[in-house]
Amino acid sequence: MHPEAFEEYFKFHCPKTEERLSSAIEKYPAKLEDIRIISDTTDSAIF
Repeated sequence: MHPEAFEEYFKFHCPKTEERLSSAIEKYPAKLEDIRIISDTTDSAIF
């Protein structure tokens, strides 16, 4: 994998990631565990 390519991609195509995560947690509190699992999986897959 090429983490630097993903870093560049996310910089321009996924702005405000922290804000999006916070918003998703507020909107879907019952899905918090799913959000955590996906977040952990995504981080390890990219980096």
